Amino acid sequence: EGDIDYDAISNILYHYKNIMFCKENYLNEECWEEAFVYFRKLVKMLLLGKKLGIIINTWGEKGSGKGRGWEYISRQILGKDYEGHFKNLEELKGRFTTLRAFKQILLVEEASSWGGDRDLWDVLKSYATSDIMKYEDKGKTPFYINDYSTIISMSNHPNAIRCEDKQARRPYAIRVSSERVGDRDYFKQLSIDMGDDLQTRPLTDTERRRAKYIAQEFTKWGMSADLTGFHPQISMPRTKDRIIGEMYACPTYIRFLRCLLFDWRDKNDELKCFGEIEQDVKVMDALMKFRDGDKDPLNFTDTSTLTQSAIKAEFTN
Repeated sequence: EGDIDYDAISNILYHYKNIMFCKENYLNEECWEEAFVYFRKLVKMLLLGKKLGIIINTWGEKGSGKGRGWEYISRQILGKDYEGHFKNLEELKGRFTTLRAFKQILLVEEASSWGGDRDLWDVLKSYATSDIMKYEDKGKTPFYINDYSTIISMSNHPNAIRCEDKQARRPYAIRVSSERVGDRDYFKQLSIDMGDDLQTRPLTDTERRRAKYIAQEFTKWGMSADLTGFHPQISMPRTKDRIIGEMYACPTYIRFLRCLLFDWRDKNDELKCFGEIEQDVKVMDALMKFRDGDKDPLNFTDTSTLTQSAIKAEFTN
């Protein structure tokens, strides 16, 4: 810690902590601080060539800087040769695996809303969990190689990856702050510090040397993390988006029952964020009907999937 030049990497760390892993995406300040420590440990694992075993969805407004943070790590810190770049999740799923072979980070640029495609999700989950992949090129005999890659999607949608329940430990949903959208001076200086040429001019030799020094100090910062007892799945912070994702992945009647049974406005921080469930028109309409005396607001009697065993299983998992 003592020999890290924090002044040199201050802009970089600010972007990660306050923009990429913004405070409003976490239940409280303690959770936010833990999330930044978690990110630091992820950086060290990537530097060590370790597979994270999780799928990260980074979403936010266009121009918020969600791509810059991951591209900095994949290109300036790890090196461009270790980055696979894909237009969407479907392209990543493609039959031939040469584009994702021997890569550390698989960046998906425009991940659309998940939309319930279970087949796609199962494939992505297998990519995240397996440390072996079949190297399959057109017209050639396939063979197996080690796979150390991690999928990171960048999206304008909060639910580009599936967050089904608390037991689903693969997806990590990150909401990027919109605080710096349109701030040209901020992103200009960030680009210089990250070693990226500007739109109006290339970097000077002095700027390139400083960017290289900053990258070295950032690498030292990441490598100084303590990985004792750390596992990305088990240690994953619970973000508000993760909780909301879990809610929306449930059947409507389960969301209705949760709203009905839990006074989420007055309980702990995790339940308070359920307030966003008000955006769920079906559930809120059902709640209003129920409070007005409707005994069957979701037409339970006509819903074959609603059984005592289904409800019991949901609330005892």
